[in-house]
Amino acid sequence: MVGHRLEAALAADKHMIFLSYAREDAPAARELAAELRSSGLPCLLDPTLSHGDVFWREALISRLAPCRLMATLESPAAAASPWVRQERLWFSGRGAEVAVGADGDRNALRRIDAAYDGPRGQAVSRLTAEINSGASRSGERRSLHAAGEALLRACRTRPRAQSRNHGSPRFDGARAWLAGGRVELIRLPGSPAGQYIASKPLSNALYREFLADNAEFGPPPTWLRQRWNRDDLPVTGITWFEAAACASWLGGRLPSEAAWEWAARGGAAGRIYATTDGTLSPQLAHHGGDFGLGMPASSAEHPPTLDGFGGLCGNTWDWCSDASGPHRVIRGGGWMDSAAFCRVDARYRHGPVDRDACVGFRLAVDPANGY
Repeated sequence: MVGHRLEAALAADKHMIFLSYAREDAPAARELAAELRSSGLPCLLDPTLSHGDVFWREALISRLAPCRLMATLESPAAAASPWVRQERLWFSGRGAEVAVGADGDRNALRRIDAAYDGPRGQAVSRLTAEINSGASRSGERRSLHAAGEALLRACRTRPRAQSRNHGSPRFDGARAWLAGGRVELIRLPGSPAGQYIASKPLSNALYREFLADNAEFGPPPTWLRQRWNRDDLPVTGITWFEAAACASWLGGRLPSEAAWEWAARGGAAGRIYATTDGTLSPQLAHHGGDFGLGMPASSAEHPPTLDGFGGLCGNTWDWCSDASGPHRVIRGGGWMDSAAFCRVDARYRHGPVDRDACVGFRLAVDPANGY
């Protein structure tokens, strides 16, 4: 049994095991955890990116001390997850990999090695939280999903005269403006459909105006920290429903994934990073920061692409309109992500009711489809 193999590996110290996995593999993770506990081995599971805690990374760091072995449930979903990658890079103990089949069943312990043993800084303290039952979590998420859809419908059907969104988009050739000229949108380079995407992520300042005119929405939990509340910073910690509602209130929409990638590539099929010169460095993009530490930067702190788009590489992920199964697509990478997740072709998905301190959004308008 997998649990007994892990027990043999830890026989010398009997320290706790931490299970890292992609959300698609949660059933296999719970099964493995039950087996380990029945064999007398304590283990902890990743808290599954709780929709209510945008600072989940900090909570994770503060609870990892007793875990001397990380068992990662390897699967295509885990390989594509920047969150799993972040956990592995910042775990201070030994690493193990447990293969997960295409149907989500774990089948073998592949290896125990000394991976992920680079510089870490201070040791982290005890991890005590365990995963909630699948039934209660799924029920709560269904409720949040329904509430989010209801709020979005109400916002989209509200007469524009009741809001302070400063009217419809204003177009002038290669540029368009929303919110009285405070949101600049750029026509996608070479786009035959004439779509426009905002040059920057939406700011806290404009999201604050949205909240003032839509009392049913609450402020993002990131604003509980004063330095995250600056007007010039990108708004983060909002759900997909909140982002879509705010975009509609401002007279726009969330960009499609295809439009977002077109803007990031700038019409150059071989572009790897959406930066001024197509390369990646700390001077060109906010990325590669310490796990659980740091915060988003102002859009003015890094230069835009040659087409004028800022923040498409690192800093904050952007919500897109596209669905990916029950999730929604996010693009661009965040300030804690490695270069691999800041590439133009990198993509990930997030639950539409989930919140994350690294995820924000930008606006898009499409004149051919009613903006």
